[in-house]
Amino acid sequence: MLAVRCQRTIRKRPRPASSPNNVLEKPNEIGYLVEMVTVFRAHGLRVIIFVDDHLPAHVHVFGDGHAKINLYSADGTPELVSAEGMTRVEVRRAMRIVLEQQTLLLARWEEIHG
Repeated sequence: MLAVRCQRTIRKRPRPASSPNNVLEKPNEIGYLVEMVTVFRAHGLRVIIFVDDHLPAHVHVFGDGHAKINLYSADGTPELVSAEGMTRVEVRRAMRIVLEQQTLLLARWEEIHG
């Protein structure tokens, strides 16, 4: 049984070293709080959307590792962008969840990003 649940989480990004002129190169990554929405949980995986994220529409799936999955590819199906620290079984499970919940996840992306 797949559970649908929404949860807002705030994560603090690590502070990078500053440049020689003491000017930070990426203001988005200097320790500001980053809000993310947990839009789905199933089979030990958590599917989230960052509130301040960019196009194309995609989700991040966390289990033992992290996968980034575009919600819509050229053929209309989800597309794996990257996966780190996840087993092949977890990646396949993440892809299956995103495929099965694609309509819901696209709707949530639109709700969050407009």
